[in-house]
Amino acid sequence: MNLTELKPSTLTAAEEIKAIELFKHCGELVAGENIIQVLSWSEGIAAAQSKDWGYASMESINLCRDVLVTTARGRYQQWNDIVGTIKYILRDIFEEVSRTQLEDVSKNVRWVLMNYLVEKEYEDLYPDGYYQEWIKWYFAGHHICGWQGEFPDGKLIVY
Repeated sequence: MNLTELKPSTLTAAEEIKAIELFKHCGELVAGENIIQVLSWSEGIAAAQSKDWGYASMESINLCRDVLVTTARGRYQQWNDIVGTIKYILRDIFEEVSRTQLEDVSKNVRWVLMNYLVEKEYEDLYPDGYYQEWIKWYFAGHHICGWQGEFPDGKLIVY
């Protein structure tokens, strides 16, 4: 596999991801945040399967892609290679989550972590990406599992 060289900040973020204790605080109450909290895996899986989350999670990364297409076409041409490299770097986490979690959960984790690093790689052009904000929930030991409302309005759903 040909790996694409990533920015040092992206590689640092990847190392930080590897240190996350995934799901450690799922189900614990979160106070004072502009989110919707679910209190069980079944609620989280239902939220992850919603059309609102499907649209929000896809549209949020498409906003990054749109900036690249309009302002840095050459860098946009590297998108697939960068995604491939990120998947390779995170392969151990992805394999672990796939082994230990239901498919709906592992698919969601892979999508969020991958897109966080994609946004990190392009943060000089797209500094305020949604995944840059959403990732804090994984670092806090929770699971991002959905969206309620029409994107970009609405609220993130967290377990």
